[in-house]
Amino acid sequence: MSCHARTMCLLAFLGMFFVSSRSSRLPAEEVSPSDFFNLAYRTQRVERDKIRTWKGTIHCREKTSVADPPQDIVEKVPSWQRVFREMKFDSSFLVDASRSRLFSTLQPIAKINFLDAEGRVLAHSDERGYNSRTLITDRTFTLRPWQAPGRQKGDPSVPGWKASKSRVIEESSRRNAASRAVVGDILDPLRLFDPPGDDFIGYLQLLSEATDATYFRGLNLRQEKSPEGDVFVWGSGEPRARFEAEYLVGKHVGFHLLSYRLYDRNQGILVCKVDVTYTRVANVIVPSKYEMQKMSEDGSHLQVGRSYELSDQVLNQPLDEQVFSMKHLGARPGDRVIDQQAAALRLVNGDFNIVPVADFEKEYSNGFEDHSAEANDPIGPLEKKR
Repeated sequence: MSCHARTMCLLAFLGMFFVSSRSSRLPAEEVSPSDFFNLAYRTQRVERDKIRTWKGTIHCREKTSVADPPQDIVEKVPSWQRVFREMKFDSSFLVDASRSRLFSTLQPIAKINFLDAEGRVLAHSDERGYNSRTLITDRTFTLRPWQAPGRQKGDPSVPGWKASKSRVIEESSRRNAASRAVVGDILDPLRLFDPPGDDFIGYLQLLSEATDATYFRGLNLRQEKSPEGDVFVWGSGEPRARFEAEYLVGKHVGFHLLSYRLYDRNQGILVCKVDVTYTRVANVIVPSKYEMQKMSEDGSHLQVGRSYELSDQVLNQPLDEQVFSMKHLGARPGDRVIDQQAAALRLVNGDFNIVPVADFEKEYSNGFEDHSAEANDPIGPLEKKR
């Protein structure tokens, strides 16, 4: 089967899926954009502000197209068929929404599978993927315990300190964390209200504050009926823009996002789709399932898909302040904190604070004793020599 034929088959399938997903809705009604976006933003803002603290577990299944699969796997499928890698992770999270803080872990729970296009397992891998821990405060800190890059430019000159024993904690901006949510290695439940990489409530706020009617031109906002209640659909994108997005929100879920579709007008293909379902926990509407699929550039196959299911959710209960600390992240004195963008290196000292290299060298001027081998991973006490 040619690439074009496969693409057309896929588009036909997606078209049937998209039509069938709407088949239960009644005809659409036009609504006032200004009134609607004001109501939608205010309602969603109230709902989001109900979340003060939030903890739980996210169960993640990732399916990614493999560009160059192992030869023994290639031999098991037709030459035109794609091979996919399946990984499964669990993520525990703790959110302090009032202070915009997050602690999350990412832990592989199963060996990697290689799948064919129908989801059949072709082979297993001995690898499970990599674990990590992330702390977001005013900055983002990610610890990957398996990552040991050796010596770095600017390492301290301290007797007893060894680069081979010092792990690296990656430091970056909060914006970087947002870009890594949903499709990266940071699972922030607050991003499960959004399309990948977008701030949906911020987008609604912009629409709610629009005063020029021409701003709404081309949105084609309409109201539809569904078994669950009223839903609202609109599109975005300049008439001559390459991409067009379509949003669907539900009144019954506080005007949160129910589905999102991104189309490439030039090629007439679906680029990305998201579907979200919700539940109530402590009288707060929160996601219970989030499914995302990104297609290849030509729309011929799935590039990456992720499915998240949330469990053990607890909202608005007190959290231990120590949760949002470098010690809880798993940092050890002597670990390096590297901001690649700023080309800056700092270290974790004996009090689990992040200090400049010069301060670390002064603190351990009489020598550094490494107790990491005695530590119960990921947290281990290291002592100063006086």
